[in-house]
Amino acid sequence: MNDPEFNLTKRSQDMQAATSKGGGPVSSVYSEVLMMTRLFRLLRLPGSKGVVLWMSLLSLWSCAPSVKIEEFPDTASASEEVQRLATDIKNAEGRQVDVFAPTAFKEATASLKAAIERQKDGDDAKDILHEVAVGRAYIDQANRSSEASQSSLSEISSARLAALKAGANLYYPKDLEAVDNKLRTITKRREAKNVERDDEALKLLQKDYLDVELKSIKQANLGPALQIVDQAITEGAKDNAKQSLAVAEKSIRDAESFIIANRYKTDEVKAQSEKALFAANYLLKITRASKVAENISPEEAAIMMERERAKTEEERYKVEAAQRATTVVAGRVQDLASEKEFNAQFAEASAEFSKDEAEVYRQGDKLVIRLKTLEFPVNQSVVQSSNFAVLGKLGKVIGDFKNPSVSVEGHTDSTGKAARNKKLSIDRAQAVANYFISSNVIDPSRISVVGWGSERPLASNKTAAGKAQNRRVDVVISSPMVSH
Repeated sequence: MNDPEFNLTKRSQDMQAATSKGGGPVSSVYSEVLMMTRLFRLLRLPGSKGVVLWMSLLSLWSCAPSVKIEEFPDTASASEEVQRLATDIKNAEGRQVDVFAPTAFKEATASLKAAIERQKDGDDAKDILHEVAVGRAYIDQANRSSEASQSSLSEISSARLAALKAGANLYYPKDLEAVDNKLRTITKRREAKNVERDDEALKLLQKDYLDVELKSIKQANLGPALQIVDQAITEGAKDNAKQSLAVAEKSIRDAESFIIANRYKTDEVKAQSEKALFAANYLLKITRASKVAENISPEEAAIMMERERAKTEEERYKVEAAQRATTVVAGRVQDLASEKEFNAQFAEASAEFSKDEAEVYRQGDKLVIRLKTLEFPVNQSVVQSSNFAVLGKLGKVIGDFKNPSVSVEGHTDSTGKAARNKKLSIDRAQAVANYFISSNVIDPSRISVVGWGSERPLASNKTAAGKAQNRRVDVVISSPMVSH
């Protein structure tokens, strides 16, 4: 038979039998014959596909590192070994082997594809297993080379991992691939034992990965807020909500500046991003409300405002009534099952906090959580990162209720003017409410704020200890299941 592929395959099989009897490596001559066989197979593929693959494989062959190939025993399962090689190559990619040992990794991938092609063609299991053995040799070589490269290029490896962790492969895949290609150029030379002085290139490469990481962190944290602002602008924010637009854009700029300076302060970055998201959502709400107001008369607009004011007064009356109610356990409930569930939630909430963090007690059919460790800077209402832990616990407690209504109440001591204390208590209560809204703990329509200033002290304002006790935030939770 004059079929060149048949002749080459026959020659390779003869050489394989001769060289693998002792379990040793297959000779380099045999590997070359096998490579020629692959080339002939690829040329027979339809259209230009075979030519393209043929050229790719020929390119790999010309620069591929030599490896020691250990054949599988006759008892090995071809399908199982193909699957195992595929898994190992995938795992190697997760360890960055594809960029730190690209030449050997590509050889392993080419061998895997060849083995899969042979499976589809129904070739002999021995030929399939040989392709796997070649791939196994190359992936082992790639793992060793990658380990050495990552050890000597640890800063580059860490920077790339940080970019991946930040989601660069999702947000900016083209940018990441461009930097990866620069890295492959360097690591290919190292695989070929051609180590040049490339300190400056490595510094630039590290910077490129750090830049992609930063872009990804900003996109992950500020992307939702930016989208909402764009939507608000589309709906007419520039004409109908100029002040709210300015506030939202400033909030986003502030958060971006913070991320640039503190990208690894995860909790603080989250808090800044949540503030920006809240401002963006508020902007969209105002934009849409202003469009509604354009279509009604001044009288109708005044009626709407009066309804909102009456609603606020009604909510305030409810809170005042609840505050005057007894703090003993006994509220009237719709049924025993609801009472039992509420008691269980009360017990769980009590167990969630230490005595130093919060007091938990019932006030009729409501659960009151008095935060002890919540602290604000002097004359400010910004939620500090040191408060995230206790607020996270409180958010969990709120989430355990079914459709709860929450009232956040701010209190101050008597230092300063009453009007200033009143406003400060409202601002601090609103800051806590905003935290829960931006964290998706509760729908904005189910949370309200009240600022009592210094009107409701728990202790005397004549002592420092008493003033500290009076500076507090109370969170009142009620559930329709236990309300009358």
